[in-house]
Amino acid sequence: MQKLEVKQYLDILELQEEPPSFAYLSKLVQAHVYRFPFENIGKLLNNHNQSFGRRAIPTLSEFVSQFNDYQFGGTCYVLNTVLKQLLKELGFTCYNIHLGDEHLALIVHLNGETLFVDCGVAAPIFEPVRIEKEDTHIFTYHAETIIIKRLDDTTFEFARYIKGNLTEDCWSFTPYKPTSKAFINKMLLQSHKLTATYMSELRCQLWKPDKNMRIRNNQLRVYYPDGTTEKHEFKTVDEIEHCIHNEFGFTKLPVKQAVRILNELGVDIFEKKQAVIKSVEKS
Repeated sequence: MQKLEVKQYLDILELQEEPPSFAYLSKLVQAHVYRFPFENIGKLLNNHNQSFGRRAIPTLSEFVSQFNDYQFGGTCYVLNTVLKQLLKELGFTCYNIHLGDEHLALIVHLNGETLFVDCGVAAPIFEPVRIEKEDTHIFTYHAETIIIKRLDDTTFEFARYIKGNLTEDCWSFTPYKPTSKAFINKMLLQSHKLTATYMSELRCQLWKPDKNMRIRNNQLRVYYPDGTTEKHEFKTVDEIEHCIHNEFGFTKLPVKQAVRILNELGVDIFEKKQAVIKSVEKS
């Protein structure tokens, strides 16, 4: 009998349960990217409220409940961890891996093939990556390019380029060994330090079939496939909340509470020149 939270999760994705296959995995990945926001509003509130205690990551049931109540998505740690839980419930063989010391992704083994899945990197990757089929995979949207390439028999590299320039999002990884719980816990602790990127800014990003919408603090950027960009600077929290509630479509996201928490931490999202803080959780 299917667990209630699995049915609820699939209902959110507007999908039915199917036997494990590459086609079904592809539908799950694309629906996940288009449905859940890459955001740190939930992270700020859950950390502030100590919602999950030491583990800092929701269970599948808790994730579904929080999405229904608040429309939380998450960053890599949440999105790729709960997706792993869902895939296991659906009969897939999968585990989390780390990229560098900062990012968490997902490996799925299916019909003898190793597949790379990442729904928590806010990048234009809308499908499982068949990393063993070719040595180099390139994903481009607007001015952004992601290159995943094989370095040797067991090591691969993930690199993000903006307008042809390599960003700090450049990590090596091995897909053939699960990351230990101890290492993931260490990554989680680092990512919740008050100087970590997603504890010291406001972030909400959503992919849609026709555009990529991103809010970072009080700046909105909307990227379109034809290369055009819309830019807007918000003057008030009300304007930010109105955009997320109406343009993004997440009417339950508690934007003002997140901004209030940032203010308590000494972060002014309207400050023109913010300190450059080393990220411990990229994207």
